[in-house]
Amino acid sequence: MINAVAYVRMSSNRQEASPKQQREEITKLAKREGYRILRWYTDEAVSGDATEKRVQFQQMIRDANSGKFKAILAWDQDRFGRFDSIEAGHWIYPLRKADVCLVTVAQGRIDWSDITSRIIYGVQQEAKHAYLRDLSRNVTRGLIARAKRGDWVQGNCPPIGYALEKSRLVLGASSDVKLVRRIFREYLAGTSLQELTSRLNEGGVMSPSGGVWYRSTVRAVLTNVRYTGTFIWNVQSRAKYHCVRNGEVSEAPRAGKNEPGDWIVLENNHPAIVDRRSFYAAHRRLLARRSKKRSCASSPRPDRYFMTGLVHCEKCGSRMVGHTVKGHQYLICSGHLDKGASFCDRNTVRQDELVRHVVTALEERFLDPSMIEEQRAEILADTRRSLQSGTRTKLRRQLGLQDEKLAKAKRRLVEVDLDMVGVVQQRIRDLQERQTQLKHELSQATVPKKRRLREANQRFETALSIFSRLQQSLVRSDFKTLRDCLEKTIDKVVVKVSKTKQGRRHRYHLLGGEIYPQVSSLYCSPRRAHM
Repeated sequence: MINAVAYVRMSSNRQEASPKQQREEITKLAKREGYRILRWYTDEAVSGDATEKRVQFQQMIRDANSGKFKAILAWDQDRFGRFDSIEAGHWIYPLRKADVCLVTVAQGRIDWSDITSRIIYGVQQEAKHAYLRDLSRNVTRGLIARAKRGDWVQGNCPPIGYALEKSRLVLGASSDVKLVRRIFREYLAGTSLQELTSRLNEGGVMSPSGGVWYRSTVRAVLTNVRYTGTFIWNVQSRAKYHCVRNGEVSEAPRAGKNEPGDWIVLENNHPAIVDRRSFYAAHRRLLARRSKKRSCASSPRPDRYFMTGLVHCEKCGSRMVGHTVKGHQYLICSGHLDKGASFCDRNTVRQDELVRHVVTALEERFLDPSMIEEQRAEILADTRRSLQSGTRTKLRRQLGLQDEKLAKAKRRLVEVDLDMVGVVQQRIRDLQERQTQLKHELSQATVPKKRRLREANQRFETALSIFSRLQQSLVRSDFKTLRDCLEKTIDKVVVKVSKTKQGRRHRYHLLGGEIYPQVSSLYCSPRRAHM
C-alpha cells in the first residue's frame, strides 16, 4: 500500500453534495490503485484560484515535506486548483521536490517529474483557469443586467426593514421598519451614536446579525441610502478578473471604491422607509461630528493618551481608549463605548495616576537590588534549558499547532455574529503574538550556546537600563520616551476599577491591576508585576 492523502474542495455553499461524492470516488480510487489514505484535507466554499484562502491546501503542501506520503488523491485536477500554469509552479515545486505526485479520478496519475505529464498538465491547467475567467465575465454581465432592472444582487440578506420578493426589495416586518425610523428620529433629535447604541442594547433590540448593536452598526443604518428608495450598486469592487465601468464589463480589474460614474443608481426603485430630507440631515450631522473629532485628534499634543493600546479593562478585556475631561486625560473602556452599558461598565482611570502606579510597580519588581541577580540567574537558566536536545523539534511542533490554531481562528472570523467579531480578532492577535514568539525562539535555537548566553545577558542589561529611565522620563514629562520605554518592556496592563455613586454621577477609583512584561523581546522575567 502506498501512503497518500486526499484533498476535497468545493467552490460554494450550494454544492452540498459535492464533498460527499468526491470522498466516495476518491475512496474507490484508493482501494482500486492500492493507496492508504492517511489524512483528508478539505476546503469548503473557496474558489480554486483563491489559494490564499485555502487553508487546508496550504497545510497539505507544508505537510508534504514530512515524507509521510507520496501521493495526493483528488476527484479532478480542477479540485486541486484552478490557478494558471505560472502560479501552479509555485505550489507544485515543493511537491515534486518531496517526490509527491497527484492522482485524480478524472485524469489519472500526474507525474510532475515527467516532461509529457507536465505538458499535458499545463495545457489542462490553463483551460481550467480560462473557465474561471469566462465564468467571471458571464456572471458580471448577468449582475449588470439585474442591477439595471433594480433587482437585489447583493446576497440573500437585504437591509433591516426590507424583505425580498422575486428579487425585489419590499417592506419587511413592521417592527423592523419602525426600528429603522426610530434610529433616524432619535439621532436627528440629538442622541449620540454611543447613547443610541446603549439604548438599543439595553432595550433588548437585536441587531441585523442577531447580536448586540455597535456604533458602527448604527452608523451603517444611518448612511444606507437605500432607505430612501434608491437602488445603488457597484460602489465597491473586489473583482479579480472583471469589473464594471460605465455600465459595461471591463477586462481591467479594480479593487476599492469605484468612481461615481461607474455606479448603477436607480431613483424610486423600491418603497422608502425614510424621506430624503431626514436621510441627508442625518448624513450631514455624521460628517460634522467626524470633522470635529478629526480636528481635535490632529492637535499637537505629544502627551495625549500615550498609554492607549497598552491598557485593558479587567472586567471585559477590551482596550481602554483616551478621553479628555476638563483638561485631564482619562482612559475609558472601549467595550462600554462600542457596545453599551449592558456589555461593560464605563470603567475610567486617569492616565497620570495610572502611569505613576505602573512605573512604581515596575521599579519595585525589576529594579529591586535583591531581585536583580535572581532574575538574571532565572533568565540564564531558561536559556540553557532552551538549548537542550529536542528543543527545536518541540518548537517546530508547537509552531505547527499555532499555525493551525491561527488558521482556524481566521476561518471563524467570517462565520461569527457581529457581536463576537471583536473577541475573535483579539484571539487572532494573541495567536499571532505567540506565533511570532515561537518563530523567534526557533531562530534562536540554532545560535551557538555561548553566543545565546551572552546575548541573553546583554538583553537583560538593556531591560534594566530601560526600566531605570522610566522614572526620569516621568519626572521630565518626556512622554514620547516614556511610551517607547513602556512598549519595549511591557506587553499590556490590565486595570481593576471600582465604581461608586455620588449624587447623579459615578466616581471611578483605580484599585490595582497586573502588568504583563514583554518577555519575547527583552527576556525579562515572565512573572507579572502587581500594582
